[in-house]
Amino acid sequence: MNYNYNTHVTGSYNDTDSKKWGWSSANGDWQTPEWSASMGLDCILMQSNLPAATIAGVRTVVVSEADHRASIAPASGYSGDTKAEENAWQGNILALAAAWMSTSNNAATWLDAAKKYLVNTYTVANTNGDPLAAWITTVNLYPSFALQNHNFYHPTYEMVAGMSSGDSLLMAN
Repeated sequence: MNYNYNTHVTGSYNDTDSKKWGWSSANGDWQTPEWSASMGLDCILMQSNLPAATIAGVRTVVVSEADHRASIAPASGYSGDTKAEENAWQGNILALAAAWMSTSNNAATWLDAAKKYLVNTYTVANTNGDPLAAWITTVNLYPSFALQNHNFYHPTYEMVAGMSSGDSLLMAN
């Protein structure tokens, strides 16, 4: 964890490739919410055995990633490249931050953004009769509810979106 938080864009040193990871890195940010949420959950589960500096470093990463992700709308895409799994795993960092730092001034923003990402995980264009229609801003499945990624029906990605949504539930508790 020390290496991970220190090589994040908020950290004090570069990784072995002389780079940093995180939302403002040259490598992009599409997976950093997933990585930082997993690190944050690990930290929560082990924090009674960790030094205060490690916990503080991980919390800094979680706040940075959650603040950034909360400012970006969930992605839409279904033909060839679903965004279902990305929206689900990006909800992880927001749910984790809102639960772990519930007294933060940003906690309500993180929670609202987490809900938006999770609602926009498995979506179709037709929202008639959907009680969450007002929250749905994406289309990530075909009208038949089929999911396509890498230009074919991809059962792994169908599963990953639900699994990551479940991870958010674990992180929120």
